[in-house]
Amino acid sequence: MEGWKQNGQEIGNGQAYEGEGLRSDIRIDSRTYHLILGGMLLYGFILNTIILYVVNTRHLYAHMNAVAVIIIYFAMIILGRILMNRKSIPLMILGYSLVVLPLGFVLSVLIISYELTTPGIVQNAFILTSVITGIMALAAILFTDFFERIFSRIMPALGITLLVTIIVEIVGSFLGFRFGITDYIVVVLFMGYLGYDWCRAIRQERTIQNAVRSACEIYIDMVNVFIRLLSILSRSRRND
Repeated sequence: MEGWKQNGQEIGNGQAYEGEGLRSDIRIDSRTYHLILGGMLLYGFILNTIILYVVNTRHLYAHMNAVAVIIIYFAMIILGRILMNRKSIPLMILGYSLVVLPLGFVLSVLIISYELTTPGIVQNAFILTSVITGIMALAAILFTDFFERIFSRIMPALGITLLVTIIVEIVGSFLGFRFGITDYIVVVLFMGYLGYDWCRAIRQERTIQNAVRSACEIYIDMVNVFIRLLSILSRSRRND
């Protein structure tokens, strides 16, 4: 493939790199970079779809200890993050899969639950998430400087706001309260993250590793927006 470089040498036209082999930190052309980025997003979607239709996740969760589920969830995500920093492409893809898989199990349980109580809501939430993702991707292309300069400065504040929101939700759940406004706050926050992550994907160096990392960040943003939209739409449907 033309445009692949490593240590200043192009890799392509059927020529194998002699030395350490094909690594995830090699520089690639823009077309290949965006194909990998889109391909990994599609791969995550397909993987989660398989989990939804093949694995009986509700049965698994019903027979697993809640603490064990939480430990396994975070262990897989942490391990996945570590592996995505490796220069071995197979290990990097494995790391991406380990991040996507636990999200898929959570999504499948939520999707089945919402479909049972409010049919059709999942499709609406998916369409809205796709529209929001498309809008933020377009915004990142048109206003790259804005996201790069402004959002890079306020990212710590967004992170703190998100953390406080989650803490409020946790405390509220123990007290028997449900603050609907937190769903809207989280959607807005992750819309900002979507724009920022798309912007970073556009501006950063074209490497396989960066393409996979960006796909992972964008996928996580999309999942969080989708989950919150499910909650918002479900509550709206119940109030009608």
